[in-house]
Amino acid sequence: ISLLQGRFISLYFTYQNGSVPVKLCDYPHIENGRLTGYYKNHREKDFPVRLGVTIFYRCLDGYVSKSESTWNLIRCTADGWDPMPKCLSKTEVPHGYFYETKNRFGLNEKATYRCQIDYMTPEGNETGEIQCLEEGWSPFPECIKTCRMPAFEHIRFYTSKMVFLPEDILEYECADGYQTVNKISRGHTICSINGWTPEPQCFVEIKACGPPPSITNGNIISELHEKYQHGDSVEYDCNLRFKMIGSKSIECVDGEWSSSPFCIGACKKQLKGKGMWKRTFVQISKGMFPGEVCCKEQFNRGRGGWIVHNKR
Repeated sequence: ISLLQGRFISLYFTYQNGSVPVKLCDYPHIENGRLTGYYKNHREKDFPVRLGVTIFYRCLDGYVSKSESTWNLIRCTADGWDPMPKCLSKTEVPHGYFYETKNRFGLNEKATYRCQIDYMTPEGNETGEIQCLEEGWSPFPECIKTCRMPAFEHIRFYTSKMVFLPEDILEYECADGYQTVNKISRGHTICSINGWTPEPQCFVEIKACGPPPSITNGNIISELHEKYQHGDSVEYDCNLRFKMIGSKSIECVDGEWSSSPFCIGACKKQLKGKGMWKRTFVQISKGMFPGEVCCKEQFNRGRGGWIVHNKR
């Protein structure tokens, strides 16, 4: 007996009148498919099989046989397995669908597909046409995630387009009184598979401040600039023998400086200039001028603020 490897195996039995070949079918290797559970688990034991033996096979998910059946029957013949088991990739369109309700298309046959909502063909259309060629579909059916025209308050878009493909650039302008995060009036965003990046944003425009006000009997000790941004601050200091009333620093708040301090001395003249000199006492309101006034005269705290008793 001699054993040959191939699609099928020939066993040669010697008789008185010569050799008669008996052909057997070996285990069928099916790409993207499998046999019934029994034959799959006993391939070494049950193969090769004799002529006439029938076996069922099925294709894996995403694949289909030529008959488009779930279970497919093959038979061992003198020419091998008939029909030859084969699993073909299903014709599917990610994020789309074919108008034709079938899984197989003939050579050179054309097919039309449609994309789902918010998806379009690479050409920017809702539908596309492809043709079945020997090397596969041409062009390959594809549906791409798109971007819709965004709707935001205080933002103007200068285009009539409503749908955009990935990598499309959309320019926009902020309404009056608003600006981008970069503190300019115009910006742009790019369509991506995750939407608009970065997201168009316009914020209320925060004004800058000019130079800080000067104070009598005092000076600004911070570095001076022509323009100060919102949140910037400067510090003051009083001249020798003068006391500061109020905070030593002021802040730029949306184009306006906060209340600046003032410097006051111990003399009647300076107090009168601030409207705080009375006939018998000087009263400084805590709400207006927090802190103490350093004077030569005796002073003590009264119910309404600091009271400085005068020497006539």
